[in-house]
Amino acid sequence: MALALGGGLPRSQLAGLVDAGALTAWGLPVSRLAVDMAAVGTIGMLITTILLPRADGELSVEARRCLRTASGLGLVWGVATAVMLVFTWSDVTALRITDLPLSQVLAGPDGSFPDATQYASGAVLAIVIAAGAIITRSVWGAAALLVTACYNLLPLTTTGHAQHSWINAYALTVHVVALSLWVGGLAALLIHARRSPDLLAVAVPRFSNLALICFTAVGISGVTMAWVNLGSFGKLFGSEYGWLVVGKATALATLGFIGWSHRRRTVPAIRRRRRRAFFRLAAVEVLVMAATIALAVALSRSAAPNTVGGGTSHVHAAASTAGPAEAAAGQAATVGAG
Repeated sequence: MALALGGGLPRSQLAGLVDAGALTAWGLPVSRLAVDMAAVGTIGMLITTILLPRADGELSVEARRCLRTASGLGLVWGVATAVMLVFTWSDVTALRITDLPLSQVLAGPDGSFPDATQYASGAVLAIVIAAGAIITRSVWGAAALLVTACYNLLPLTTTGHAQHSWINAYALTVHVVALSLWVGGLAALLIHARRSPDLLAVAVPRFSNLALICFTAVGISGVTMAWVNLGSFGKLFGSEYGWLVVGKATALATLGFIGWSHRRRTVPAIRRRRRRAFFRLAAVEVLVMAATIALAVALSRSAAPNTVGGGTSHVHAAASTAGPAEAAAGQAATVGAG
């Protein structure tokens, strides 16, 4: 629905305009969503491993389960990034997947594109994180993997539209890291700690403090990016991109209200070992967060009013350097747009 609202749905090929095909048009946002979800999940599992209480200095059973889940999600992150690399390359060059010179993706002078190395290194590092999560047995190892995973978000925040503005690049990096810690951490608590009132009594108050910091960082960075990409307040309600920003802001406000309810009611209830209070509210929060990530993917495929040539914008963990087929066809180029 968000793709339709933002004008990001695949459209019929225009006369005389080279087109990468429907497979790329659909495959790029889908693969990007997979990258987003896997990255957020990996980081969430790692931060939860740190937040969970330890017995005699050793990781708890639930913390070790978080690490195993982080390993699986890290593998998905790596594979999905490699797939997104191919779809992004197809989109940038306006070549169908079957016409891409795959042997030249990293080194070829004609078939490659500038961000290929960053995507490839991101895929490799995600798989390294997956392997590390299997073998680590300490909270310090989990912390090192967490820092590495946050670093591995840089290929998603420093390519594409973010290259047009250092403000966008820094704001997007803060936005993605904060959202990943917040969303992923809550999901990890729901998956691996919901059955243990004792674990929740320790971990949830810790997470609540982290979530407040993340909410503030996400809000400030999101407003900064929206202002840069829109250019003026009037375009907030006067463009497809602006309406998606409104939708994402509404979701963030909803999450803020839920978080306030957590701090006021749920956290005290959890300290009294009433875990159902956390589960009901947190489950709704995770659903809203998932919808927010989906809106962000649609934003990355929608034309930002204040970008050169109307290219698409990255307002989350997506990193399509997408840009339209016009560049390859010799039409009005939107350099690096998207």
